[in-house]
Amino acid sequence: MPAALSYAICILIWGSTWFVIKFQLGVVPESVSLVYRFGLAAFLLMAYLIIRRQNLRYGRQTHVWFAGLGATLFCFNYLLTYMATHYLNSGLIAVLFSSIAIFSALNGRFFLKEKVSRRLWVGIVIGMVGIFILFMHKVGTVDYTHGTMMGFALALVASYLSSAGNMIAARLQGAVPVLQANAWGMLYGTGLQLIVVVLTGESFVFDARPAYIISLLYLSVFGSVIAFVALFILIKRVGTARSGYIGLATPIVALLLSTIFENFEWTPEKLVGVVIVLFGKSLVMLRTEHIAWLRQKLTVKNG
Repeated sequence: MPAALSYAICILIWGSTWFVIKFQLGVVPESVSLVYRFGLAAFLLMAYLIIRRQNLRYGRQTHVWFAGLGATLFCFNYLLTYMATHYLNSGLIAVLFSSIAIFSALNGRFFLKEKVSRRLWVGIVIGMVGIFILFMHKVGTVDYTHGTMMGFALALVASYLSSAGNMIAARLQGAVPVLQANAWGMLYGTGLQLIVVVLTGESFVFDARPAYIISLLYLSVFGSVIAFVALFILIKRVGTARSGYIGLATPIVALLLSTIFENFEWTPEKLVGVVIVLFGKSLVMLRTEHIAWLRQKLTVKNG
């Protein structure tokens, strides 16, 4: 799978999940819905691997990494994000969660010794500026109370946990195939979610409405299995720093869907924000040889 296709899959799917998640709210507690979501995803992946007679046996140390992957990518980051929504509006959470690009670059640099170029840092900063412009109208409506600070902290920790999960996924690359890493990670994540549900005393209820069932299937198959497989492939191709840019681009897809289904109104500053994010992303995705080619063309044209 080419890196560009992996980017597109992750951005389009995760950009749409913000809208789809709305159909999960109401009857079933959020933590229980997460158990259903990742439990179904883990079951589907495990069943596929067993049918294909793929190896699922790994040592104790590898299972420790699987548990870490489950805790960071498939459990606590989602729980903290949902908790943050009780204190902050979704627009501000999107701004804060875009910090995953910076966390991924820092983690990749300090833990995996990945080289972070100046162009990558510039692209990340430009992208975050664009996201802020997109949602600054909501940022200005925030009442900065103790609860708001709690929401800030929860959203930032959730963002860091996601980047840490990407780092663990990068650590497993080469030692464990993508599907097996996803399957075990989701299984451990589901187990941890289940423990949280029991400790918090939530009830295991189910919503039989078609909207809930269809959204659950979409989140499990596309939002969990397909998107995370594409993410792990992307991490292998471009590293954790560049893959972290997904967190900056997904809000744009969310805005487009909101325009279609929720009558979202575009303003000049929102359009400027989208352009800035896309420009920053182009800096992140451009390879060195592509930049050299562009410089050569510009030099010839100017000459």
